[in-house]
Amino acid sequence: MGKLDSSLILPSIVIRGRNLYNFRSALSFSANTIATHIKVLTKNSMPVKGNPKKYDRFDNVDDALALFHEMTVKCPKPSIVEFTKLLAAIVRMKHYALVVSMCSQMESFGVPHNVYSFNILVNCFCRSGRIDFGLSVLGKMLKLGVEPDVVTFSTLINGLCKQNKLAQAVSLFDEMVEKGFQPHLIVYNTILNGLCKMGNTHRAVRFLRMMEERGFEPDIVTYGTVIDCLCKNRLLKEALHLFSELKVKGIRPNIVVYNSLIYAMCNLGQQKEATRLLNEMKENNISLDNITNSIFLDANCKKGMISEATFIVDTMRKQGIQPDVFTFNILTDMHCKEGMVSKAEDIVDTMRKQGVEPNVVTYNTLIDGHCLQNEIDKARGVFPLMIQKGCAPNIQSYSIMINGYCKAKRFDEAMELFREISRTGQTPNTVTYTILMQGMCQLRRVSAACELFREMLASGQVPDPFTYSILLNGFCKSGKLNEAVKVFQAMRNSGLEHNIIFYNILIDGAYKSGHIDVAKELFRELYDNGLKPDVYTYNIMVNRLCKEGSTDRAYRLFRSMGDNGCFPNSISYNVMIQEFFRNNSTSKATQLLAEMVDKGGYVKGYLYGEAFDMILCGVRPSAVTMAKMGVLKPEGAIKLFARMQEEGVAANSITLFSLVHCCAHLGSLKKGRSVHAQLFRHEFAFDVFNKTALIDMYAKCGNISYSERVFEDGSFSNEVISWNCMITGYGMHGQGDKALDIFHRMLDRGLEPNQTTIATLLSACSHLGLMEQGRSLFLRMEREHNIRRTGKHYACYVDLLSRAGHLEEAEELVSRMPFQSSHEVFKVLLKLHVFFAGKDSHPNSDEINQILENLKSELEASSYILDTSCVIRDVDEAMKIKSLWRHSERLAIAFGLVRTPEGGAHVSIGLLPQAT
Repeated sequence: MGKLDSSLILPSIVIRGRNLYNFRSALSFSANTIATHIKVLTKNSMPVKGNPKKYDRFDNVDDALALFHEMTVKCPKPSIVEFTKLLAAIVRMKHYALVVSMCSQMESFGVPHNVYSFNILVNCFCRSGRIDFGLSVLGKMLKLGVEPDVVTFSTLINGLCKQNKLAQAVSLFDEMVEKGFQPHLIVYNTILNGLCKMGNTHRAVRFLRMMEERGFEPDIVTYGTVIDCLCKNRLLKEALHLFSELKVKGIRPNIVVYNSLIYAMCNLGQQKEATRLLNEMKENNISLDNITNSIFLDANCKKGMISEATFIVDTMRKQGIQPDVFTFNILTDMHCKEGMVSKAEDIVDTMRKQGVEPNVVTYNTLIDGHCLQNEIDKARGVFPLMIQKGCAPNIQSYSIMINGYCKAKRFDEAMELFREISRTGQTPNTVTYTILMQGMCQLRRVSAACELFREMLASGQVPDPFTYSILLNGFCKSGKLNEAVKVFQAMRNSGLEHNIIFYNILIDGAYKSGHIDVAKELFRELYDNGLKPDVYTYNIMVNRLCKEGSTDRAYRLFRSMGDNGCFPNSISYNVMIQEFFRNNSTSKATQLLAEMVDKGGYVKGYLYGEAFDMILCGVRPSAVTMAKMGVLKPEGAIKLFARMQEEGVAANSITLFSLVHCCAHLGSLKKGRSVHAQLFRHEFAFDVFNKTALIDMYAKCGNISYSERVFEDGSFSNEVISWNCMITGYGMHGQGDKALDIFHRMLDRGLEPNQTTIATLLSACSHLGLMEQGRSLFLRMEREHNIRRTGKHYACYVDLLSRAGHLEEAEELVSRMPFQSSHEVFKVLLKLHVFFAGKDSHPNSDEINQILENLKSELEASSYILDTSCVIRDVDEAMKIKSLWRHSERLAIAFGLVRTPEGGAHVSIGLLPQAT
């Protein structure tokens, strides 16, 4: 092999070789240190223990230094081979800085380096994280004519990969191969590992194939590295292909490969396949380790399957596998997510008793668990406990606690804790700043959020896209669109790459603030910046066009979604379906509804998501469609979800939030909490509708305190729909005072109640006997809140008056209604009048009897004959006829006719089943 020409090596390496000033400076301090150390050893005449020539038998580094001193004072000096053996021994003791100093001393004593000593020096720099000096050594080797070997290149490539300088590593690898140096398998595996760590999955697979082309047969480490990378990127099909390939080649899979595949299967919901692979491991006599058990434990915990998770831990103990801190942390996290924080604390106590010391992750989990339950003071109490146990809170601990304070609206305490971070010697990171900024924006303190943003930049922290989105969203929600646009422009000017999320926030903000032209211009601008609208962009635009009454334009935009490879989701369809129904375009609405179901073919899980939507909307499509969906009721939806999990179909946010509605309908608190926990684990976004669904579900399942916790999160504190839902919840739980209190809180925030708000409150007052409060609300709703009364409001108020015994006032109110009495009003009135067959106890009995006589005469004149076969009493025919004419339902209908203005008789007939 010829000598390597330095001009052919990477230019950056040559430059480092020509300019070794920094390199020599770095050595000088260490060299002085070692010289001082040797002086001390010489002065004390420290004897060398053992045989000095046995370089691998040093008791400590001082013995090695003493030998180095002896070698440097000898005349003639020992050969470089002897020095290299000594250096290698010290490297094995991991004293890399001392080796660097020794190399400098050797040069000063005139001991020339060879390729082996240079390789040791390169290795020391790489292990010390100074790959730049390692490359300088390579440059020096070339300058001195010392030819680098495969070890030199391999060491540098490994160092570059560890520093995440993958591009340089690959370039150096290519140069190495091009110049005839044959890399060994470890080098290939090192590059592969680097590619995988950087997430370059497809490039890693191509590199694997290149190895084979060059005659290198991949080993289990090679395959294991790529399979693990594929699994982490959810490319399970490709990973299983490689898994089959290695078995065909006779390579025995190890536990690392099995764990990677099982982890991916569990993450994708393919529990049955994971279990099959587990059994294959056992058949191949591969013992399960803590990682394998923890994977299955984590999968069960994510599903909220506490009993199954406990069973796994018990099985581990029976097999002699002691759960480690990672295992215990999974259990602790599951119980915290399920709201069982006291049980989680018991698990931590068990850890200590079994000799497993909790770590910072354990304590952070407890802090988060308390915060999720709104137990803020208990969460704060974990901090002194951590310090007492010798486990100092880290930046994640502070971030979790600050987030808890912000959600509980204890903002001053959040700021105080934020300032405390610097006193501990730590620095707030991007996440910490972003959490605090989000809390400020939710309270409409956008100016304070901007101040914090400037402080963040000054501290050297780099904002991420989420940080910018928080700021943009804060300005838009506060109605400060101009400021949002300025931030957006500043982001662009600073070179930050814009993404679709930023545009969605601005487009939505522009529409809501009435700047329609700005919104449309932003939508057009998307394409100029190389972006394409996503489904959320389209949904915003379609929804706004519908609200403008531009149904045709909205429909054209809806139909154009597919042109950009963006297919409508259930929200897109629902918006258009509702719009067509509003415009009485029933045929178009029905057509879209059927299409929505048929689109299930695009993605396997999509059909299931639409099935849930159909159930929730109360839609009853054709028998064929229902057969295709396979469900009719919420009970069927729950079963369908179970089938999804069995088949490995990953649930999306639409599916899970649909399940929340089903749990509310069934009153299933346990299942509802489990679904809520899954939403947190998958970190799905919570919008106002989803959050309101959770509030409603907990209220209907009998746990109003959980409704309060979701509501008090504050994420959507300015959305009236959430307040209305909370008022309804208090009403159904008999907490009228709280319902009224939250209404006044709503007004204090400057939020305007709507028709639903008032109707909900009136209903609560009616059922709880709050007569005066309800009367005041009804009388003031138009005058103070500018809300027009509807039939629903009159029905609630009539119900309120009637339950309080004010029947005459209720009837008078009905007679004075500015519009025809509605179905709801008559339903209330009929329920207040009890009718008994053949009795004349009702105060309006004379009028009722007269109506019946008139009806009887008209019916008999038209040859109407009563069917007396339904009368089962043993009486004569005349009595049967009389009993039918005086039946309680006929009395109720007659009363309805007495109270019904002309033209409204059909309402009474429609209420026939209600009158008893």
